[in-house]
Amino acid sequence: MEFCVMDMGLHGLTSNIGALVGEDFYEVADSCEEALEELSTKLDEDDVCTLHVRRQLAIGQIIQKDLVPIIKYVKTDPMIIADAIKVFAKVSMPLETLESPVIMGLRSTAQVHQEMQGLLAEAKKVLADEKLAESILEEMRTVLDEETTLSTQGRDLIYWSLILLRNVLSIQVSDMVDPGRIIVMNLLDKGFAGLFTDLVNLPGNKELAIPLVQVLYQIYSGQHTTSLPEAVAGLSLEDNSCGAPRKLVNRDQEFREKLQAFTMEFVAKGMGTLIQKLQRDI
Repeated sequence: MEFCVMDMGLHGLTSNIGALVGEDFYEVADSCEEALEELSTKLDEDDVCTLHVRRQLAIGQIIQKDLVPIIKYVKTDPMIIADAIKVFAKVSMPLETLESPVIMGLRSTAQVHQEMQGLLAEAKKVLADEKLAESILEEMRTVLDEETTLSTQGRDLIYWSLILLRNVLSIQVSDMVDPGRIIVMNLLDKGFAGLFTDLVNLPGNKELAIPLVQVLYQIYSGQHTTSLPEAVAGLSLEDNSCGAPRKLVNRDQEFREKLQAFTMEFVAKGMGTLIQKLQRDI
């Protein structure tokens, strides 16, 4: 069996990002931006057989310790937030997009897959954090509000934010209650419908069309999930008789109503434009 030992080079690199201080403050290191950019490059160059870089970052818990706190609490440096979102998106790439079918069929990759599934499940779990979802949407909304024509930096932030949402929503979770529906619920609660429509109707920027479609697909592909993690987590033992079913039904109905409202807004204001973008630009 192959054991994954912590790579001290990567450990040193992640140490140059910064540190969480207390519960709601992240102290950014002077070398934070450079460290995140280097991590992004290393992820691009990661070995498709061993996924060494991703496994090392999983050991170091970079998602929980650095990326999530940066996105949630660092509000003064949009470049660092954008870099953190990009690294998060690359770390959470589905395995099938990283490996060829031949490599995925090798017995030697079984342990790698097991380790990576743990990392991906954790990525999906943390995005169920309402504050994290809100922060990502706020960054995209800020770009749209401040830039009449998207800059390269603004376009990259929106692109990687969409890729992150696509990746996380597509992750299959087998050993825990899938938080996919609560993620979608949080997004809809925080104004995703209007933001999505504005992104669809944004002139040009054809590179955003495919991730927009992919996010849309992931939102609807998971809508038939019967479990609601937030409702289950909020129930006490005393709720097991008559209270629990009613609460679950109410939350399920609320989700369906929000999804229906999103559908109606998209059909009315965005679907035709998105179809035209796909036909014309791609």
